[in-house]
Amino acid sequence: MKKYRCKVCGQMVEVNEGENCPICGAAFSELEPVDDNEDKNK
Repeated sequence: MKKYRCKVCGQMVEVNEGENCPICGAAFSELEPVDDNEDKNK
């Protein structure tokens, strides 16, 4: 599984490619990949 940020609800989620956002149900196309190091810099 990879980490993605949902463009709809803004949550960080871990899903397999092609799955919908488990928080709000947005389509996979609304998820953008997140670099694991991105969170550590905030």
